[in-house]
Amino acid sequence: MEINKKLVIQGFLDVFERELAELIKSAKAAHEAAEKAGGRARFLAEASRMLAGSLGHQAGFSSVASLAVPEFADWCAFDVVDRDIYIR
Repeated sequence: MEINKKLVIQGFLDVFERELAELIKSAKAAHEAAEKAGGRARFLAEASRMLAGSLGHQAGFSSVASLAVPEFADWCAFDVVDRDIYIR
């Protein structure tokens, strides 16, 4: 029984190509997930900075809303409850 070296090599190359394609696909997915996580971290850092730097909660909420709207939604609202449970 003679082994056809070309067929064996082609078989290895086919397997290698499939495995490489899967690795590339996984790497791209991991990169996209890391980019999204980085974007969320940047948003949270900036929102925290805005809230910490504002003199009142109204100004802080307004700043965070202006940051959130172009990134996540078309509009933003906050419900504020004070000590007397009144919502403003």
